[in-house]
Amino acid sequence: LLGLNGYRRNLANLIEQTVVMRDQFKEHRDIQVCHEDSSLGFVTMLRFYPPELMADPRLYLELSNPSSDTKDISNQVNKYMKEFFTWEESTRMQAGDGVEYSFSSGYITLSNGVKISGVKLYPVSPHFNEQYARNAVKTIINQKKVFDENIRKNGWCKREDI
Repeated sequence: LLGLNGYRRNLANLIEQTVVMRDQFKEHRDIQVCHEDSSLGFVTMLRFYPPELMADPRLYLELSNPSSDTKDISNQVNKYMKEFFTWEESTRMQAGDGVEYSFSSGYITLSNGVKISGVKLYPVSPHFNEQYARNAVKTIINQKKVFDENIRKNGWCKREDI
């Protein structure tokens, strides 16, 4: 049906739109593209950072220079990410409202022994275009803002099932 050139065109489009999303995420200090220089494919792994850790200089060493000094911060970020994903999945994503993504509790293991959590975006639709890519980023950014400003502060994350 599609032929070899059709598949090539679809893969090229997915990679192109992934680059659009990665570039947009890079504009936000509280979101880290985990493999920005090492993956040419169309999967993007992200780390979301909680507002209260943004001033901690260890945060920016977490992936590039892991040590015993960064273990605690990595574990705090992992907990935050799980809380955010659990909230997103149980509300917006279950309702089928916009972009969906998955959560990995062990994306990589750092040299200090900490397993790093990540959110994985992997568009696969041949209809995925630049507008959808930009809307996906906008949705995630807006949801993180809502979560940080309202949901966490109101105790949702104290649930036992997280």
